[in-house]
Amino acid sequence: MTSIAASAVAILALTLTGCGGGSSSTGGGGQPSGVQGVWYHTASKAVGKLITVNISGTSVHMSPPGGKSCSGTIKADNSMRMNCGGDSTTGKAEVTGGGENPACHWSDGSTDRFQRTKPAM
Repeated sequence: MTSIAASAVAILALTLTGCGGGSSSTGGGGQPSGVQGVWYHTASKAVGKLITVNISGTSVHMSPPGGKSCSGTIKADNSMRMNCGGDSTTGKAEVTGGGENPACHWSDGSTDRFQRTKPAM
């Protein structure tokens, strides 16, 4: 699987793939902290569609262009398991830039980057 900005398959299904590395902090109750809330993919403007990721507690939901969505879970160490269009995969979030620049480094070597600020479309 590939980065959502790099592949037509990703634009249709936006499947997320396994990632590793990065530091994280943990919140109470085994929930991740520093990644909660709505994030916007940095490629949203380039693909002409708003791509969002919402992390609430241990749940992750991604709303990509193409009408399909991805859902999954995130653990206290920021490792994730996602299901997108029937494909299941794992990943791990990393937050840098004072908590404003999260990224996920996927098992195929690609990286998806996000931001807190909604991009101008």
